[in-house]
Amino acid sequence: MSCAVYATRGKNGERVAVKELRKYDPRHKRIDNDQKHMYEIEVAILKNVEHPNCIEFVSAQEESRYYYIVTKLCEGGELFDRVRDISVFTERSASSLAKQMLEALSYLHSKNIVHRDLKPENFVFGTKEYKTMKLIDFGCAVQREKEEDEVKDNAGSPYYVAPEVLNGMANTLKSWKAADVWSIGVIVYLLLYGVPPFFGRHYNETYTLIRKGRYALPQGPSKDARNFIRKCLQMSPQSRMSAAEALKHPFIVNAGDARLPDTVRKSLSTFHGQTKLKKAVARMIAKHMTARDRRIVEKAFREADKNGDGKLDAEEIAALLKKVGKSDEEIKKIVDDMDADNDGGVDKEEFEQMHATGILGTNKNDVKDVFKLFDKNSDGKVDADEIAAFCDFLTPDKIREAVNEADGDGNGKISFDEWVKAMDVIDVPKKEVKTNKEEKKEQK
Repeated sequence: MSCAVYATRGKNGERVAVKELRKYDPRHKRIDNDQKHMYEIEVAILKNVEHPNCIEFVSAQEESRYYYIVTKLCEGGELFDRVRDISVFTERSASSLAKQMLEALSYLHSKNIVHRDLKPENFVFGTKEYKTMKLIDFGCAVQREKEEDEVKDNAGSPYYVAPEVLNGMANTLKSWKAADVWSIGVIVYLLLYGVPPFFGRHYNETYTLIRKGRYALPQGPSKDARNFIRKCLQMSPQSRMSAAEALKHPFIVNAGDARLPDTVRKSLSTFHGQTKLKKAVARMIAKHMTARDRRIVEKAFREADKNGDGKLDAEEIAALLKKVGKSDEEIKKIVDDMDADNDGGVDKEEFEQMHATGILGTNKNDVKDVFKLFDKNSDGKVDADEIAAFCDFLTPDKIREAVNEADGDGNGKISFDEWVKAMDVIDVPKKEVKTNKEEKKEQK
């Protein structure tokens, strides 16, 4: 498990971000070699990265129980938070943001570093002036000497992962460079349309759509913008643009000032907001699980952990969820959200959160029970103070973000209908899907 906290350092009180990595296997009280390896790789890469659009390394430290990675603190917020606050969002705005992402990626690729977990949450602004965007979280990053060198393990996040990664075919540094570009294409699609190009009701359905590589590219954004997306989302990794080539694309070099519909930002906020609030509530439920539920979960976890290493793989998780009464459909949805810290397995704390996520998505009555738990004054609405009473692991800023994004009518409180929407997956607007012939005609 890993987590990030904020701290100050030095006489000038400089604010920094501190990433904690657990040093010991909690079950066997011995050094976790996987965590040690991840720590060493991330520190080595961060020490070798120096670019205006990449997070700045400060120091690394090893203590008795944890490894610590210290970086400069980015106080300007995440990419989508910035998009939400822009008064007039144009195609040029999206292009400018994409250019900063590509500048970081092109630099990394020139040093044979691949990030492997590009997503909007990992692009943040250094200051509240929103001038310079930084790529953060190098926990999945890999560096090799040559493009042909082997990369054995997998990484990535739902919605943004490339098809060859899902199919186990991303096994060289070169293929991972192409997978990074795919992720950029997905993020740019989100910026221009407000929803991901591959969007299912649960992650398994999303992964199926990604593997098929069929997505809608309706009119609205310019021809150059649509062409940029198409060149990033080529099914064949060999056919995709490189990051350096993408920087020279007309969409990046000469984007127009056409205003994007306000519905794009609204869709982005809904998509981003339901994720933040749902994750926070799931974590709260896991922390405040009843003694009976906790005993059931812990017993099932111990039985499933056959080798006693304190982690479960996907097959063990599926078997475990059946034992706690989950249906096949629920199992698919929950298993797809496993391994929150991308350390190659699910520990007990992560499983408890998965169990909580399953509760949230079971049916409307379960969601209503959780809503009532938060609604301490029974006024039919949940505000920031009521969330803070349960989610003590969130900063006030993060609580406000979760409330603001789920608060559809802007009254500072979350109604039950808004809560239900935040706990569920949003609907993707119906869009016309172009045939291959139509796409080729448009390219000409």
